[in-house]
Amino acid sequence: MYATMQEHLRESVFKTALFHFLKNSKKSPERTARNIEELLNKFNTSPCECRMKYDELLQLIKTSSMEDCISYIMDKIS
Repeated sequence: MYATMQEHLRESVFKTALFHFLKNSKKSPERTARNIEELLNKFNTSPCECRMKYDELLQLIKTSSMEDCISYIMDKIS
């Protein structure tokens, strides 16, 4: 149960950080993509193919709503 709660808290913190990064993403999508890429690198401790690259993030930010971006990224990391 402890591990489940810890994972839930970690996911919530990550989701909150994504929300704050994406809040003003239309002003500077490049900076937002870099910030999210750094966050993903720190969040994912194990190397895997679920990691998103800058170009993929930038395209996602430019073409999707904030809610869609958060959903896509959360699906990708889980």
